[in-house]
Amino acid sequence: MLTALPWEKIAQELNKRGYATTGSILTSQECEWLANLYSATELFRSRIVMQQHAFGRGEYQYFAYPLPQIIEELRSAIYPYLVPCPKNLFRRQLQPLQHFKLGLN
Repeated sequence: MLTALPWEKIAQELNKRGYATTGSILTSQECEWLANLYSATELFRSRIVMQQHAFGRGEYQYFAYPLPQIIEELRSAIYPYLVPCPKNLFRRQLQPLQHFKLGLN
């Protein structure tokens, strides 16, 4: 399923906007199973309440290791496609600086 995603387009969107969407990757049953894990606080290493940091409203949690198998599998499968993206973003961000000359004479 992941190999069928338009990775070139996803990379272009990441480079252009800083984010990209993939469409559905997980089944509705997998999503429901993962959502049900949210209340199992022992599975998470930290919880962020966004209002406390002036990030907006809501909260999110970071899974503790070992990750749930489905998360680990997704991470391992997607990572090779995303490795080049930060390098390209970094190059794009530096590009204007490469042509910038200080007017210090």
